[in-house]
Amino acid sequence: MMKRSESSRVSLAVLFGLCLALVGCDRSDRLPLNGEVSFDGAPVKHGYVQFTPMAATKGPTSGADIKDGAYQVAPIRGLMQGAYRVEIQAWERTGGVSLDPVTGEKFQGGALVQLLPDKYNKQSELTLEIEPGTRTFDFHLKP
Repeated sequence: MMKRSESSRVSLAVLFGLCLALVGCDRSDRLPLNGEVSFDGAPVKHGYVQFTPMAATKGPTSGADIKDGAYQVAPIRGLMQGAYRVEIQAWERTGGVSLDPVTGEKFQGGALVQLLPDKYNKQSELTLEIEPGTRTFDFHLKP
């Protein structure tokens, strides 16, 4: 006869095994990425790049912050091989004082303004094909 603590351990082990089977724990098929992002010849100082799977590409949407013209998608958030739609956001603060729309409080820095045309974000025309061995993808955007 099993003791209560042994029974609990067995139950936890079975539950853990089922979770691994359902979710999967192998992220070896996820690839880290990095690259540069510029607009009209200047590095994008602050922004975000997002990769959304297209067609038959498996995998989640992922992305990374852009800081001083560079981004890096960590392996844990990496992408699988395949085709992706790319959206790039670049922001700048207007300066001055703004009101928080929820609290009504004033704050320094002003509102965020999108610097890139819609064809790079909301209506993105950018695509990317991730193949074995390719890890660096630069985006040099024009007005």
